[in-house]
Formats: sequence, structure tokens, C-alpha cells
Amino acid sequence: MAYAIRDLAGDRVYIPNETLDKTVKLTYIEGCGFQLGEKAEPRGSVVVLLEGLAMPTSRVTAKAVLKVVKETSKERSAAIEVDLMNVLDRSGSTNKIPFKYLVDCYCESKVEEFS
Repeated sequence: MAYAIRDLAGDRVYIPNETLDKTVKLTYIEGCGFQLGEKAEPRGSVVVLLEGLAMPTSRVTAKAVLKVVKETSKERSAAIEVDLMNVLDRSGSTNKIPFKYLVDCYCESKVEEFS
């Protein structure tokens, strides 16, 4: 999903779950995509949340995510939701977190049998 925001200015970091002290840089490597890098400061003008936070197996709550958004955001920051098949919205998270933008991705599957 980092590829969807590749053209945004500035550094990209990854915060696993809501663990701020484990924040690392996301570095784009041509031909390989985004890779996890060295430790980084969890601060920015844009906070991008991925739909995995709303998966039934996730231990992260909307309250914890909101806390991370507040702690990592600058004064005029924006929260962007990058969703897959409307998972965050169906979980009710979009009503609890002040998103400015939504990037909702849908995919289509096709199964064929070859003889």
C-alpha cells in the first residue's frame, strides 16, 4: 500500500500496530518496492492508516490509532485512510478517526480451469 502514496513529498515511516518506539523508515528501492529501513522519528504532516488495523485478528483499537495520530501529527496534518475493499469503514473506524482523505481499493478475482 505504500506504493499508493509514493508521490507524496517527505519521508515515509512505518509504525507497527501502535508501537511508536518501533517506528522505521520506508525506503523505495527501484525494482524492489518499499523496504523497511533504519529506526525513525514518528512525526509527520500526513498520517496514513492501512486497513489491516481493522481486521478481526488485529489487536489495535480505533482509540489506540487515534492516540497515535494525535501523538505523531504536526499541527496541520491530515489523516489518510488507505483501505482495501472498505474494511476500515465496515469496522466503524472511519467514524472514530478524523480522516481527511480516503483511498479505497477494490480488487477483482477470476478463477479459470485449464485442461
